Amino acid sequence: MSDESPSPTPPSGLLPSKGAVIAEGILFELIGVAAIVFPLLASIALEQLLGALCVLAGVFALGNNIMHRNSQHRVSGIFSGLVLVVLGICMLVFVRESLKLLAVFVAVAFAVEGILQILSGFSRRGSLKLWPMLLLNGVVSLILAALIFFQWPESSHWIIGLLFGINLMFAGATLMAIGFAMPKKEK
Repeated sequence: MSDESPSPTPPSGLLPSKGAVIAEGILFELIGVAAIVFPLLASIALEQLLGALCVLAGVFALGNNIMHRNSQHRVSGIFSGLVLVVLGICMLVFVRESLKLLAVFVAVAFAVEGILQILSGFSRRGSLKLWPMLLLNGVVSLILAALIFFQWPESSHWIIGLLFGINLMFAGATLMAIGFAMPKKEK
């Protein structure tokens, strides 16, 4: 019987290499910069990808529900599949209108997230040392929501791409920091 407790980390053979993590971070940074420099193009690309994914998901849902005739939820499944296909086609055809709607969804999501973060920060005031960070995150989310709402619909064509780019840059910086902090693999 061994005195060693099981390791909470996976074996090193399952972890990505330091270079791979840094390379992924650099790739995220490059795509993020491109999205920030060309926010309209990034917004359209993301909107079109989402539209295509809706069509694809709808087709699969339709096929699955048509093939399984004995399903209890066949009618609702077919209806859901049709809705996804129609939504996806509308997104692919009506790009400007879709971007406006997506901008509203993003603004609402930021507003809800901001409110929840602020409430969470105040509720953890006694138990969490960094509770002001939750407040700050919530305030930033509310400011972003307000910026989108006050600039809507003019901002709707570029805001999705810009926010995507900013998000990728932060994710890339995080990945690079993790990669540089990783120990070198032993051969």
